[in-house]
Amino acid sequence: MDQASVENALTISPATDVIYVWPEPNKLNIYTGGPLKCETKYQINLAETAVDLDGVELGEPFEFSFETAPVELESTSPQSGEIFVSRNREIRMRFNTYMIKSSVQSAFQISPHVNGSFIRGYTSRDGEPKDVITFIPSTNYAPNTKYTVTIGTGAYDLHGTNLGEPYTFSFVTEPE
Repeated sequence: MDQASVENALTISPATDVIYVWPEPNKLNIYTGGPLKCETKYQINLAETAVDLDGVELGEPFEFSFETAPVELESTSPQSGEIFVSRNREIRMRFNTYMIKSSVQSAFQISPHVNGSFIRGYTSRDGEPKDVITFIPSTNYAPNTKYTVTIGTGAYDLHGTNLGEPYTFSFVTEPE
């Protein structure tokens, strides 16, 4: 495909910042600089004016659409129902999009209450994945105790889209 004609004939709705990357002459990757907005229907249109390397027009438009998932908490560590959890274990929350850390912190509740701090990513691995928020307890959990964690709908992603419904999970700590 003629790259310039394809890029000029391509539209995305709703409008999104894009970078076109051509790893091969007939393969186009569209990079948006980060995750797309959750719970949004995207329409991709390639006008018939796009031409191949021989100058032949596409002839008719090519269109497709897709809808992105709502903001979700995909997994936790410890997992819901896990027992014999270490008394100093951090709580990791993996979302399906990049979350605003302060919003997760504000929406986080643990019962019985434990003070702690929040970081993006992990304490024990390199890197800072933008879809993981970790709670680090400032003191050990009580032994042989059930803890219930709720992340409320006040948690939101970088586009301002809130967690659709509260997410609750529980775990039980190891005995002394």
